Amino acid sequence: MGYSRTRFGLALTALVLSAVVLALAAPAFALACEGDAITLPVIARGYYYSNGGTYLHFLDGVVTNDSSVTVKVGKVEIGWLESPGTTSTVWVGDTLAPGEWTTFHTDWPGEANAAWTVGTTAGLAYKCGPSKAIALTLDGVGPVNTEGGMRWYDAAITNASAVTVSGIDVIGREMNGGSFVDSLFSWDLPDSLAPGERAYVKVRGKATGATVTGVEMRFTAREKPTITLTPSTLAPVYGTPITFRIDLKRGDGTPATGGRTLKIYHSFDGDKWESDYFHEETESGFVVTQITPDRPTYYRAVYWGGEDLGEAKSEWMLATPIVANGAPAVPAKVRVKRSFSVSGRIGAGAMSAGKPVTVFAEKKIGRRWVRKVKVTTIADASGAYKKALKLSSRGTWRVRAYRPGVGYSKYRTVKVR
Repeated sequence: MGYSRTRFGLALTALVLSAVVLALAAPAFALACEGDAITLPVIARGYYYSNGGTYLHFLDGVVTNDSSVTVKVGKVEIGWLESPGTTSTVWVGDTLAPGEWTTFHTDWPGEANAAWTVGTTAGLAYKCGPSKAIALTLDGVGPVNTEGGMRWYDAAITNASAVTVSGIDVIGREMNGGSFVDSLFSWDLPDSLAPGERAYVKVRGKATGATVTGVEMRFTAREKPTITLTPSTLAPVYGTPITFRIDLKRGDGTPATGGRTLKIYHSFDGDKWESDYFHEETESGFVVTQITPDRPTYYRAVYWGGEDLGEAKSEWMLATPIVANGAPAVPAKVRVKRSFSVSGRIGAGAMSAGKPVTVFAEKKIGRRWVRKVKVTTIADASGAYKKALKLSSRGTWRVRAYRPGVGYSKYRTVKVR
């Protein structure tokens, strides 16, 4: 069973609390990783953290690139002394130059007994091109503080690059002499930083029972793209789809081509969002898809970032389906006493399935319309109806449908010969 760590980023190599701004990478889209897997050393440890009397169990670790080439770490495999046949997986995804390291912080694996001890560990990586991360300048770190039993540090970071960045991440560890204590993480990182913008954040560690003599950290980010969601309509008839187009563009406005995963999320209350649709490996920078709402629904597009671009979200929009109540479809001319089809949609799509629909036919006699026919049918799973009809005499007729709670549709005229 695999477990994803809670932060992603490039490893810190220096022990000093500073960072060097990396040159902005060319607009490539994915790292060129190749060759056989390279095994990297891993240090991992588990610990408990008390959260208001509830003890939470975590697994933290450090992966070091001790090879002579730049690599991308795919995963870390954790073995257990008490159960040699059981392996836990932590997915990482960082790119490391020779000598660099990265950390992971995750919940204790569900398949591992709480009393088990970490045994053999290994990081699996592949030879890769250089990282496209942008390093943020670390302007200073305050002294260690405690809050609810958790250690934390104040840090000031600045975007010294020429582009707005997002996907901001902290990579850090606490040490006791030469021993690894805890991975660092933050809940306070900004969504984005404009060129020259500074932010003040708190960086936290949770292994509160350990002694800490040193701390190392670094902040990275990616160029922030823009993502837009364009609907064909925000007032679809119940049972009919909205065509959505998602466009992902780089900071200069050009399409973000290459392998991308673009998603649409939906919400019924504007607060709780769920994934609705995703399209993997689109090469063009855009995706077109259709979604059929069955109630008022909020939508937004999301890109969670990649090797060269950070994350982005579109503005949300509210789609409100409307009740279908159009005139039925009938032939313009029919033969007397010959069967023909009357069809249409009246109601709220699938919510009208199984509901009775009445079809009326009226004949024009002099200046009056006189009702001559009344037949009932049942709406199908999409709320559509269809009924065969015969008209008994020549002349001008009109046909309409009715459903309780919706009312009458518009008329459609039929010439009977």
